Amino acid sequence: MLAYDLSSNEVTYGRNSGSSTSIGTQDGAMVFVPYFGNLGIIVSAGGQQGAAGGGPGGGGVPGGGSTSNGLASFSTVQIYNPQDQKWYDQKTSGSAPAGRMQFCMAGTPSNNQTYEILVYAGWDGNLGSGAVSFDDAYVLTLPGFYWVKANYTAAHPRNGLSCNAVGGGQILTIGGVDPTQNGQSNGQNNGQNNGYTAAFDTPDPFTQGIGIFDLNSLSWKGSYSAKQGLYSPAPEVQAYYDAK
Repeated sequence: MLAYDLSSNEVTYGRNSGSSTSIGTQDGAMVFVPYFGNLGIIVSAGGQQGAAGGGPGGGGVPGGGSTSNGLASFSTVQIYNPQDQKWYDQKTSGSAPAGRMQFCMAGTPSNNQTYEILVYAGWDGNLGSGAVSFDDAYVLTLPGFYWVKANYTAAHPRNGLSCNAVGGGQILTIGGVDPTQNGQSNGQNNGQNNGYTAAFDTPDPFTQGIGIFDLNSLSWKGSYSAKQGLYSPAPEVQAYYDAK
């Protein structure tokens, strides 16, 4: 773990300890949550464990890989506490996402003292007609560490994209590719394998490559609202806490 101090301009190095995920993880995602703990916490989830790099696009899955190639379970997430500089395994409940990598993750606080983290899209390492792409969205709510799946019709499978919280519970998604559109997982193009690169040639389903997901309703919006106001957890999320 490398930490950069913005005040002193110093970089410090600390050994990872405490978590069972000591084999290493790649192509997962992390979110800093400043509202829990004295110094905040970092939530790490998903990705591929114990595999060497070198897969398509840095996926770390040689030759395309498979769904059995060490994809981390979302039934447990890793928590880093900057105060004691240790990792902790945190069990989750609810409807957890299937194992995946190259997904995007972003979070935001609510007006009810919770913090919701969106996990959207991703990839299992397969390409072309054998691809298993993920056009689904899940929300992990803290402090309950409970998963809620958004209910909408899948239409835009993506991986290798970014998610960004942009106010009022709106999450901006940018870019990515759709490996299911590539029908030549082992094809050749001028002597080079086009199994992955062809996925970049397909049209982006979102206008200008940008999508807006609304955590208030767990649904996609047609446009960004600059006057969204305070974010309130969706009824599906709030129901979890009401039942406690």
